[in-house]
Amino acid sequence: MCKLFIVEDEQETLEGIKSVINWKSYGIEICGQATNGLEAYALMGKSQPDIILSDIRMPDMDGLQFI
Repeated sequence: MCKLFIVEDEQETLEGIKSVINWKSYGIEICGQATNGLEAYALMGKSQPDIILSDIRMPDMDGLQFI
């Protein structure tokens, strides 16, 4: 099973991404989430995701800086 990490600063959008798609049916497990690039960078070592889905415009560290 692949692991997905989601980086999104808007809570409503984050919850939508998590709930609208049946990730398990695609063999994907959500292994973590963060609200900005700095938070995501700190958490990445623990979760070691296969896929990162990131917003571009976020506070502190945007998605392009994070990637």
